[in-house]
Amino acid sequence: MRDQIRPFIWSSIGDGKTTSAWFDKWSDVEPIGKFISPRLIHRAGFDLYTTVADVNQDGQWRWPAAWLDLFPVLNNLPQMNLQSDRRDSLVWRDNSGRDNKFSTKVVWDSIRRRSARVGWIKAVWFSHCIPRHAFLMWLIMGQKLKTQDKINQWRVWDQTKKLGGTQCLYNQWDDILNWLTTQANSKSAKNVIGKLVVVATA
Repeated sequence: MRDQIRPFIWSSIGDGKTTSAWFDKWSDVEPIGKFISPRLIHRAGFDLYTTVADVNQDGQWRWPAAWLDLFPVLNNLPQMNLQSDRRDSLVWRDNSGRDNKFSTKVVWDSIRRRSARVGWIKAVWFSHCIPRHAFLMWLIMGQKLKTQDKINQWRVWDQTKKLGGTQCLYNQWDDILNWLTTQANSKSAKNVIGKLVVVATA
């Protein structure tokens, strides 16, 4: 989990005094410590606690000239004018490159696995849904339960069809699923009740 989250945690540079020059992510170049060894760092007169402020003087980088040949990526670092009146701060940089204040919503939206939007989403999650029922229906839609194989045995389904206005449907999962999908965006009381009945029966 740490390796998954770390790329999103960036240091927004102010005075550069609390951001590690080697191990924090503060530029589009990977943390510099990934390709410059501790031995080279010490040979250049720096140490593992060197900050961004220590390697920047009047907007210019203080890299040894030999490093620019050994590690051409350092040439891609733009000049940076430090701001003595602002401290460094950590931000969450999302997949679109925008900096955000940390929140569980932003984190989840950044690290979650994304898939194509399914047509039945509003048939399962809608404003009047009951969370427990919606969760079970979500499992059914993903074919994680055997409900769709046993639907012909649902005696309660036959008894509740009229309540949901779904008496025209056969006891076949494909027919019920097609109805749920076509009515997913409907906000009429009849269709909302119909969806609630189907989900509760599941």
